[in-house]
Amino acid sequence: MVFRIKLQGIHKATGKSVSQVCEETGLNYNTVRRYVIPRVAEFGRIDPAYIVLANYYGVDWRDPEILEFVPDAAPLPKALDLLLA
Repeated sequence: MVFRIKLQGIHKATGKSVSQVCEETGLNYNTVRRYVIPRVAEFGRIDPAYIVLANYYGVDWRDPEILEFVPDAAPLPKALDLLLA
């Protein structure tokens, strides 16, 4: 599964630099850049830093306009499929 996170537009609308966001949230510079520089950031899990940033920007972290869930296209392994049945 992949989570696609779209915070770039929200970040740009604030007019703040990455450094300012880091100072105000207490997050690491590279962590903030990972979420706000690309138009869409893809991750294998939801990191608590994303929730901190969403709260900082005043948006709901579960908003489908910001967080998109893409399930894996690969089928489950046969052994795992039997366990879940």
